[in-house]
Amino acid sequence: MSGSSPDSWSAKIFTDESSLRQAPGLQASDPLPLPHRLALLYLAVPFAVWLIGWFEWWVGVPLALLLFVAIAPALRGPWRVRLTRAGAGVALAMLAVVMLLPAGGLFAPEMQDWLAHRGLLLDLGRGDWPTHVTLFGDEEPGPLLRYYLGYHIVPGLGGKWLGAAALNWLVPLWTWAGLALLAVLCARGLRSVGAALVAAAVGLVLFSGMDALGYLLREGVLDGAARLWERVRSRQSPVFLITPDSPMFLEYLSFALQLRNSPHHFLAAGLGTVLLLQLRHAPRFQMMVGVVLVVVAWTSTLVALGLAPLAACLLWRNRLRRFLTWPNLVAAPVLAALLALYLASAEWQAHGWLLSLYASETQALRDVLVLYLTEFALIALLVWAARPAIVRDPFFVGAVLVLLTVPWFWYGDPDFSESILRAPLPALFVLAYHAARLVADRLPAGARHVAATPPRRRRIAFGLLLCVLGVGALSAFAEFGNVLRRPGWLPYQHSHLTTALLSIKDIGQRIAPDSPPLLRALLRVPAGKGGPKGTLVLQGDYHVYRRGSVFVFVRKVCDVDFESTTRFLVRGVGAGADGLPAPFVRDFPMRPAHLRRGRPCLQWRRLPSAAIARLRLGQSVPGEGVVWESELVFDADGGASARNVRQRETFFAARYRALLDARVGAPAARSTFDVHVSGDDLLFTKAPCGAADTAAKFLTHVFPARPEALPSHRRGHGFDNLDFHFGQRGARVEAGCATAVALPRYPIQRVRLGQWRERDGAVLWQADIDFEPDDSVINKGIRQ
Repeated sequence: MSGSSPDSWSAKIFTDESSLRQAPGLQASDPLPLPHRLALLYLAVPFAVWLIGWFEWWVGVPLALLLFVAIAPALRGPWRVRLTRAGAGVALAMLAVVMLLPAGGLFAPEMQDWLAHRGLLLDLGRGDWPTHVTLFGDEEPGPLLRYYLGYHIVPGLGGKWLGAAALNWLVPLWTWAGLALLAVLCARGLRSVGAALVAAAVGLVLFSGMDALGYLLREGVLDGAARLWERVRSRQSPVFLITPDSPMFLEYLSFALQLRNSPHHFLAAGLGTVLLLQLRHAPRFQMMVGVVLVVVAWTSTLVALGLAPLAACLLWRNRLRRFLTWPNLVAAPVLAALLALYLASAEWQAHGWLLSLYASETQALRDVLVLYLTEFALIALLVWAARPAIVRDPFFVGAVLVLLTVPWFWYGDPDFSESILRAPLPALFVLAYHAARLVADRLPAGARHVAATPPRRRRIAFGLLLCVLGVGALSAFAEFGNVLRRPGWLPYQHSHLTTALLSIKDIGQRIAPDSPPLLRALLRVPAGKGGPKGTLVLQGDYHVYRRGSVFVFVRKVCDVDFESTTRFLVRGVGAGADGLPAPFVRDFPMRPAHLRRGRPCLQWRRLPSAAIARLRLGQSVPGEGVVWESELVFDADGGASARNVRQRETFFAARYRALLDARVGAPAARSTFDVHVSGDDLLFTKAPCGAADTAAKFLTHVFPARPEALPSHRRGHGFDNLDFHFGQRGARVEAGCATAVALPRYPIQRVRLGQWRERDGAVLWQADIDFEPDDSVINKGIRQ
């Protein structure tokens, strides 16, 4: 079969049942089809750019050559482009889809996930390589950026050469190239444009589990239907947590949501999976499949982990010696070792078994069974019923096993596991691919092979499959509906967002404070100091940076309890179109999603692009007053001089005087500090008070009366940690000092408080306050 046409390879696979029972006899001399070669380049080129751009030449250049020599046999063949009408149709359709995404810049450009992506792209385009995280308030460059950059680095390179404005068209172009390749691969072998569009729509855009069914199972049919209809009427998304009392988010997200929020994960999973499916019997692909896994990991590490079990399915009915090649045994391990040195040297995120988050194994089993039923089990069963031979396909069986296994382990966040969001994507693509081809094959002239009319039971299964896919498509329509309701364009060249957002949002790999010596020896030495922060226009309780019309508020140590109750005040006067003063107000609350204990507080606001004459910035607590307020006066050249109006110290001094007046009786605990319980506050006071008394961190551990009252991420510790620094919420009052912390709302059994030195962990003093059921307190004891 050495003379077989490469175009027939992917067309033959899965278009009839005989192709599932016997493998086509492909020869090593047969070239791969052009779309598959382009997909390999799409995944491999970013890795080579990273090697050459970030590492010393004696490391990067040889390894980039090693990469391309390893995949060179798969790239050989004619490079004549022969795009069919079906391929052109799905490619153009994907261009329309990209314009609906934040990558296109036309809709929802400020959505939370894309703020971090934009910042990362800007730092790659503006900063030195290797890129260091921009930390506001620091003059020196921050830690080395640790992130899988396969999607970002090529547009970032273009922005580095052509300027940040080029990102406005480079990012959507790169996204469209990957999505168009994926759509063309999914539609290969389909004759008509209609069948190709159906396959792309079902397999890429509309595929989803039945999130609405999960909601009905949770709420009850009648109540759930009523609430679901109310959410649809109010234009809210029908993507729900499957069970509200679950300690974590258990759901396989729809493809539309994955594509909208994180196209790098989506494209890596789609291209890697389709290459495995369609080139399973191609010797040229088998000899370098290990390298493919490495370059996929460079775009999404968790996706590569989910793809590895499917890659192992290649051994089924294939000769092992085809995989014992130098690209798999030498090139792939060398490249993987360097990638692991770079990514694994970052701070590892939390992880554990699912059962460790549940108080009841029965509840955990119930939640996982609902996940199975609503997200993939019905689809897999109906695909099997409509095409029984599919059960002989190791990829199909392997995908089901992966989807059954993934929920039992979490990684990243105990409430919102990264592993459940990313690792199952390749297995879901296998189901989506089979379902899409099954639907497209049933259309008139859909496939090159037209089978006889299937038996009745298969037709019934096919009809039910359409119903299940239709229910799942509701989530996709809702996601795109949400996007269409928020049009807007945020140009990259005017954006101020930087990779500091990566440490705040905790997406993907976290940054690490230092790099291993071996990694530092291999990387280039950056000449500058990381990405630009803009102009520092105000130093105070918050530092304020300006870049263009974007103002960024930064506080290096974030007091989550306090900041979550505040609003930023942004009021000013700008020059209108007619030259007359144009007052404006841009007050906004602190975004809870950006608050992380021990991390910086970072907020931003876009102001009118016209010249600003005067600007008053501040922060207030609704109902209590202004915390701090400063006025900026701008000259004709845009320079600003600051005049302080009100200090934060004044606000806290007044607050603590009120708390001191409200305290009743003797303190609940006496030690270095006297501690009073005043309403919902613990008030620490000392007089006289010096700098040494407030230098150590305040220890506040809250033990609830019922352990289940704790947040899920605290249950393993048994207490709530509210430790804080005096500078976050303290004030000097009446020749002494005072600071306070708000107690949680749940019933409390005991509060352990004190002070400890961070440099050596030494506890300076400690006291326990026991709470009775009627909220009265007893002094438990003091340890100096």
